Amino acid sequence: ALWKILDEHYCFFEEKGIDWNAIYQRYAHQMNQRLTEYQQFQIMAKMLAELKDGHVNLYTSFDHGRY
Repeated sequence: ALWKILDEHYCFFEEKGIDWNAIYQRYAHQMNQRLTEYQQFQIMAKMLAELKDGHVNLYTSFDHGRY
């Protein structure tokens, strides 16, 4: 869901030369139902860090992810 939200709303993929579909391929296989919420969060935070954009952050009650 997070990947799809960015895919539909983030406007700088082309300007930054980011292949967002390749990033999906790199991270989607890491997600599964056996992961804890914290482990899922870590994967999503790493995915967002690929944007190298200090304005894109991910926050939860237990941690935060930012570039």
